[in-house]
Amino acid sequence: MSRENPKKSAETPAGRPLHPEGGPEPHPPQVAPQEEVASQKKVSERPHWTTFVAPSVSVLVAALSLFTTWYVFRTSAEANRNVVRPFVTLFYVQNTSGGLVRSGDGATDKVGALGTVTLTNVGNTPAYDVTTEFTSSLWQSKLTCTGLIKGTLVLPHSFKTYPIVCDGSDPKFKSDVEGTAYIFGRISYHDVNGFVFGEPIQVGMCIGQLDGPFCKANIPRLQQ
Repeated sequence: MSRENPKKSAETPAGRPLHPEGGPEPHPPQVAPQEEVASQKKVSERPHWTTFVAPSVSVLVAALSLFTTWYVFRTSAEANRNVVRPFVTLFYVQNTSGGLVRSGDGATDKVGALGTVTLTNVGNTPAYDVTTEFTSSLWQSKLTCTGLIKGTLVLPHSFKTYPIVCDGSDPKFKSDVEGTAYIFGRISYHDVNGFVFGEPIQVGMCIGQLDGPFCKANIPRLQQ
């Protein structure tokens, strides 16, 4: 009579160990992977508003930084240019009496006077192509002055002197008239880098005898 193997009787036909109570051992609980759990959550249909705001803020900050750098550079360059720029002043001295201008054929209908212009560069760099342009006058006839020769150069801390004629036509002018006339204009020039500068100028002329009491009293005021 054969004996049963006790080890064999404790196993199921499929080789699975039996539960102590006699039934098969239950399967352990299955845990779903985390990826599957996350996929089961509700996905937002639209991106969050911060997705759009954050890049926009970054672009705005970068643009503001670029503008600030450009503005500081431009301001510094302009300040440095003003420090080393040329600065030309004009001083006029009347040499003849203001009245009818005579030519070789006699008196003409032109009123004017001869004078001398002194250009002084009080700046730190040379002034190139110094030119003058006179546009208006405080007189009953339009007076104007001859301009400087194109290409005039004035070195820093130096001066140059030029003759100048200020005149204008006035058929009704009388030789016994006395008065003062201001002629306004502008002087312009540029530095070695081509930056243009300019200042308003005025020339004061006395109409009448230069050595007479009227002109002697007014010439100092006209030259201010």
